[in-house]
Order: sequence, then structure tokens, then C-alpha cells
Amino acid sequence: MNSFLKFKKLLNNNEFFVLLIFLIFNTNLKAQDSIQVKKHKRYVVGFVPIIAYDADLGVRYGGVVNLFDKGKIQSDLEYNQYLFLRVVNTSKGTFQSHIVFDSETLIPKTKLLSEVTYMNDNLMDFFGFNGVETNFDNSFVDENNDFFIHHHFYSCKRQWLRARIDFQPYIKSRKLRMLFGYSFHWFDYKSVEQNSLYNYFKDWKILSANELSGGYVNQLTAGGIYEMRDSQINPKKGIWAESFVTLGYASNHEPFSKWIFTYRHYFSLSKSTVLAARFSSQQKLFGYIPFYFMSVYQDSRMQQDGLGGAFTLRGIARNRVVADGYCLANIELKKKIFDKKILKLPIEIDLALTSDLAMITQKRKIDYSVIPSDELTKHFNTDAPLLYKSIGLGTYIIINKGSLITVNYAHSLHKNWGGGFYVGSNLLF
Repeated sequence: MNSFLKFKKLLNNNEFFVLLIFLIFNTNLKAQDSIQVKKHKRYVVGFVPIIAYDADLGVRYGGVVNLFDKGKIQSDLEYNQYLFLRVVNTSKGTFQSHIVFDSETLIPKTKLLSEVTYMNDNLMDFFGFNGVETNFDNSFVDENNDFFIHHHFYSCKRQWLRARIDFQPYIKSRKLRMLFGYSFHWFDYKSVEQNSLYNYFKDWKILSANELSGGYVNQLTAGGIYEMRDSQINPKKGIWAESFVTLGYASNHEPFSKWIFTYRHYFSLSKSTVLAARFSSQQKLFGYIPFYFMSVYQDSRMQQDGLGGAFTLRGIARNRVVADGYCLANIELKKKIFDKKILKLPIEIDLALTSDLAMITQKRKIDYSVIPSDELTKHFNTDAPLLYKSIGLGTYIIINKGSLITVNYAHSLHKNWGGGFYVGSNLLF
């Protein structure tokens, strides 16, 4: 059953859908009501239970703690320092924990961002490299099909621990900043089942012995950031752009470098309509990127799995498009349909039309000559397209101008790929 049919079934199951939305809305509402404070109070603390859904991860449950230090700032949309803690488990066997500290005052005229994240994926998607150059055949995971191999043929196990610290000194003012950073990444990979694509890639030497089980990466970052948004939480107008170069030192591999350029623009078309767009180019400059680091989508705020899934290419499976270099574009047209107070809390509801596109610009080189001819035609398509796209709908609920509930459905524009349904608590960008 593809993702679209699962989504229809979810909608038809009214009790589950209504309960899901009610729990998310109610828990956010209670948390915000419990931290309702006078406008000039310096510290704002809140705990928000999470009950969400992700097409790739299943039901997500856990909690978020937010601590804002607003200093003398009177605006509800800004802060001096921010501490974010999120712990989430999922019904498909993924555990995630994040700690993020963001400060504009700890070091004078410098934005400091630090992050520690641990992820444990018992069923990590592994679809090979270069998008659909590696085939996905549903018959391999369908036990009712004669060609069935295993339910988890396209899966492996992964642990990912990362620690990062970035310094962003001001250049004359906050809107233009330098970027200097360091991050440490540790990966551990294992097979789920002997008959899996991951093990096939090992047998065919596409995955080398010194990267097969994971490893570590030390990465240095240097660049610049231009940020002139009207809000860090839910921007309506402005620009947020960054360009930086990374230098990575991986265990048992030569150094590698990437150039990252990301541009976000928010256009206020009217009092109730916003057009938001993001473009990101992530290109290899030199060296060899270990396979376990290829799927890391990087920006100055948070690093994600990509491409594919809730945070990069909605409607397309997580890590479906993995290559040495690629470009990503996301467009959202948002219309405000509700803006009133409920129980003294300001509530805003936006509807959105979305479109996501990605293009592979640098393929991972694969030696197909070592693959048996019958397996080559079964698992690979060397004439695969380089462009991937999806369209979707979204509903965004903004509570007390700070907490968000996002509900998205996106459908791939590729034949038989289906789509994805996502309920979360963060805007895409």
C-alpha cells in the first residue's frame, strides 16, 4: 500500500485523525497557557508534549522544553538567548534527542550556536546512491510477491552522534556576520538482514571496508551569513542567506571539502499572504565523502537527513536522493485564514501550497563492471533522471506567536512514488 493510500485510510479513520489533532493542539495550548506571562518578563519557559506523525518515521511521541531569555526585548518574536531540548521516539524504531543553545549576548557582538544530537535508527532507509539510479522495487519487500526478498531489504541500522559549535561575529551589525565553526560526527552502521541492499553494496565493493560500519568526521566551517528577517520564529518578510566552506577529516579517508550556499527569501504579498522560498546548493569541492556523511544536509541552524522527507524534499522518502552534490529548492505560498485570541492566547492559522524540487549535480561514482549483469539490470538504472519534484498542501497553526503545529501532505510527481504525510512542530525554513 503506497503512502497516498495510507493517507486516505488515515483520513477515513476520523476518530484517530481528530484525536491526533486534538492532542497536539490541546497539549500545545496547555503548555502555552501555563507560561502566559506579562510582556516584560525576562524568562519564558514551556514544556510541550509531542504527538506527531511522519511518513518516514511513523508516529512520533516525546516532549520539547523551550527556555527563552528575552532580556529587555519587548517583542514576542525575538529573544537574546534560547535553550531547546527535544526527546522523541517513533513507532518505526527511531530515537532522537537534540539540545540546542542559541545566544546573542554570551559573547559581545557575536551569535553563538551550539548543538548536541543523538539519533538511533533501528530501520534506517538505505536506497543506494544517485537517486533513482538505484532502483526501488516494491516486489522485493512485498511478501505476497513472487520476487519477495525481505521486509527490510531497503533498511540498515544507524547511530549518529554529533556535537557542533558555531561562532558568528558581527560585521558592523547583527544582520551581517562571519561564521566559524567546528563539528564532530560519529556514525555506526550495521545490517538489519543478510539479504539487503546494504549488504549487496558491501559485496559489490560499492561500500568500501573502511566506511561500511561507519566512522567519525571532524569538520571545520568558515563563511558568512546575512540575516534580515522580521522574526526568527515565523518570518513574514526579509532575507536569510549564508555561504560557507567546510573541511572534513574522516576516519581512514582523505580529507574532503564542500561548499554550501543557502538563500531564503520571505515576501509579504499582502497583510495575509506570504511567499517563502529557499534555495540551497551543496557541492563537493574535493576529496572523498564517506557514504555515511553523504546524506547530511547542512545549514547554519540545524543539520538534517537528506534529501527526502519532512525537512528537505517532502513527499519523497527520506534519503532517497543521496549524491556528492545537489541543489534543493522549496517554495511555499501561505495564506492566513484565522487570527484571533482563544482563551487569551493569540492563534493564527495559515494554509499553504508547497512545491519542493531537487537536482543531482555531482553523482557518486560507481564501478558497475564488478556487478553481475543480472543484478545490474535488477537494481540499477544508469539513465535515471537528475530532477526530483513534489507538490503539496499545508496547514500551519501558530500559538502565542511562538509555538507551531505543522500539518503537511506532499505528493511526488514521479510515477508510482506516492507521497508523504507529516505532522510536526517546525517550519521547513
